[in-house]
Amino acid sequence: MTSASAYFRQYCAIGLDDRIVMPTLMQAMHQIVPSNFNVFWWAGESGEVSGFHTENPNAIPAAKRYMSEFANKREMKSVSMSFGQHVKQHNVRNAAQLGSALFESDFYQELLKPVGIRTLLRASVKPTGRPGGSVMLTRAPGERPFSAADERRLESVLPYLAHALAAPRDTGQIEYADCGDQVGMLIVSLQGKVEFANEQGRLFLRLAQGSEADELEVFARLTRAVQALDAIQRGTAAPPPAFRLHNASGVFQFRCYNMESTTSTARLACVWITRLVPKAIKQLATIQTFGLPHRLTEYCAALARGLSHSEASRLMGISLHTGKSYFDSIRDKLGVASREELLKRIQSDNP
Repeated sequence: MTSASAYFRQYCAIGLDDRIVMPTLMQAMHQIVPSNFNVFWWAGESGEVSGFHTENPNAIPAAKRYMSEFANKREMKSVSMSFGQHVKQHNVRNAAQLGSALFESDFYQELLKPVGIRTLLRASVKPTGRPGGSVMLTRAPGERPFSAADERRLESVLPYLAHALAAPRDTGQIEYADCGDQVGMLIVSLQGKVEFANEQGRLFLRLAQGSEADELEVFARLTRAVQALDAIQRGTAAPPPAFRLHNASGVFQFRCYNMESTTSTARLACVWITRLVPKAIKQLATIQTFGLPHRLTEYCAALARGLSHSEASRLMGISLHTGKSYFDSIRDKLGVASREELLKRIQSDNP
């Protein structure tokens, strides 16, 4: 197993709600099979598309259109297999096998081409006891088509992804941590209109919206926060110009700041959006910076989740003696004297 596959398996084994961990899994997938951007489609009980996560916010309108017009409908004329058929089978489908028929189809011309997709690789994911979904990897014009080796690498991690989808969907006890490198920016008018958004801002805004009801709440609260900032600037008492939203994609912190403009008479606010990540994901990302061999990384991650040496060893299918020897190697490589010191280092913002 490669280090990339080991890291991916560890993220899948965290046990978080799959909708929360999916952005991290799609990002980690790039180390398994290089791609332009990745999408995950959740399936409902009847094989319909029930939701999606895309790394590319520019692809959101196309994804919504796919759900409403193409999935299990118009796509049959283009890819010869419906979404429902795809997720009920265990298969990896490479668009390169369709040849010129793909590029001549409405599916390609209306959905893929406008968002910079030249080819794609799809695989169905089938967890036990609940509907699965489909992972879709894309490549842009000028990038090489997906190969048979890419197909095998993707197929090798599908059991881990299925395990992640089978995790309980209960976010009540999850502890979150700030991830300072993930910040989006919006420029918003007093009426709550988004005048500008950087790429991260568009993505976070989409994730924070969630359902149609959530979308209305986001813009209502965004408008109130911007207007509160304006009132404070004019010397009027108002609530703090900040708020948090919590949905299945995580916790999103919105903060509004005054924006001076010399080119416009409109009053605008700069809004920073921070996505708080589950503490378990942040800790695993920290462990991966230690540069340990992947088996030691896996053992270290198990200890960070609170498992005993016996539990961590059993999880990895090794003897307790081997598990303790792994821990001795971890201590030697990281220069820590005890398990407590190791956990402090993992939980530190500056490991």
